[in-house]
Amino acid sequence: MKPRIQKNNVLMPVKSMRLVALAVAASLACEVAYAAPGDAPEGPPALPSANLPEQMLGGGGYQYLWLPGSVFHPFQTGAAFSYTGSGCIHATGGTEKRFAHKVVLPTGSVVKFVRLYAYDNSASSAITAFFTTYDGGGDFTELISVDSTNAGGYVSNLGPEMNYTINGLLESANIVANLGTQNDNSLQFCGVRIAYISDLIFENGFE
Repeated sequence: MKPRIQKNNVLMPVKSMRLVALAVAASLACEVAYAAPGDAPEGPPALPSANLPEQMLGGGGYQYLWLPGSVFHPFQTGAAFSYTGSGCIHATGGTEKRFAHKVVLPTGSVVKFVRLYAYDNSASSAITAFFTTYDGGGDFTELISVDSTNAGGYVSNLGPEMNYTINGLLESANIVANLGTQNDNSLQFCGVRIAYISDLIFENGFE
């Protein structure tokens, strides 16, 4: 006769404890994923919460375009800057402090908000992001701007509400960031997040 194999039920709680440990580890990993670039010792930045304006739209909600500071390009060769890490850049000198990146969204999209992410430990300067349009004839318009604040670390600031409709046939749109006068890593530009609504033609079932 074959020996009878008895299941060891004592192992079941141990297995359950392992599953709980894995779940806790996954939860902690998610927390790290939402932490500030660089994970400053003083704690994470003021991240957006669910009750902020650009997350209160009903229906399908907003869509987002993220642009880290590291993808922005200086206006001129006179810029001197360094990559801090985690998508952030800071000025190290030079005569050019303006950096830009094109806003590429579907025609008909309505831009509602621009949120600035920065590290600001400077009492004398700040980073400013502008939503700027160009008509191709030499004219430009700065529709809104949003500044960093001296928070002693990472900061997330929301600009005023917009209602700008993307139309590439008429004009182009850029985000322009001014890195300020601080020439060290106490003032870092980490990027922007643009909240927008897709082409309104399709929002109400082709009505």
